[in-house]
Amino acid sequence: MGTTNPHQLTKKQHIIPRKSIARFCNDGGLVRVTRRDGATFPAKPKNAVFFASRMWEERSENGHKPIEDKFQEIADAVCNAELTSLDQRQSDQVTAMFALWAVRSRLVEANAAGSGLQAMPGVKGLLPHANISGWSSDDRDQLEKSNYVVCDPDGSIPGRMFAWPRMQREINLICNRGSAMKWGVLHAGEGEFVMPDRYQQTWMFPLSPTILLAAERGPETLSADAVARVNSISMSEHRQWFLEKR
Repeated sequence: MGTTNPHQLTKKQHIIPRKSIARFCNDGGLVRVTRRDGATFPAKPKNAVFFASRMWEERSENGHKPIEDKFQEIADAVCNAELTSLDQRQSDQVTAMFALWAVRSRLVEANAAGSGLQAMPGVKGLLPHANISGWSSDDRDQLEKSNYVVCDPDGSIPGRMFAWPRMQREINLICNRGSAMKWGVLHAGEGEFVMPDRYQQTWMFPLSPTILLAAERGPETLSADAVARVNSISMSEHRQWFLEKR
């Protein structure tokens, strides 16, 4: 059994937390993914469709983990029926996770359009005295893991190194917009919710096939028709795919 390199970077970066995807899995650990072209396929939460490849630097990956952890505590409590309504502090934590999801999605979309951080040519000249010709890939990974700005072998700074200030600025803007907003718990009385890869306009966060958080709504149990309307919104706002319980 191999050992784990303590300086290894997270290169497969989930846009939506893996744990959030896992709540939609069936007993076999699979969800059903539907792409924009209509194709469907079963997938595990670690499937490549759910992550970006080194879209932001390690500081942004690990630095935002407290946002994910606080959100998952709330999501677990809601899904386990230990929490039926959210107070302002809990709502703010959900808003922070929703903001992180939105910002990650925007980075992925911008890169796909050729204007994202990963698509930027390496910026040269900011570290004129850096001599990294002898640095190995592990050396650079170790420094990035320690939150240093790290150059590529040619001396340029890759675009992902500029993710932290951009992500923080956009997360703060979204959180400020939702600063007085509360999230409510919606239950599917009939039918099941789907989860899209993003929302463009609507502030919703599916937690499981039968539970969804919505801004300024709930607590409420939805009819089959209401669940279908929610899913219609989710499917209309997705970019590449949406998932559901298989």
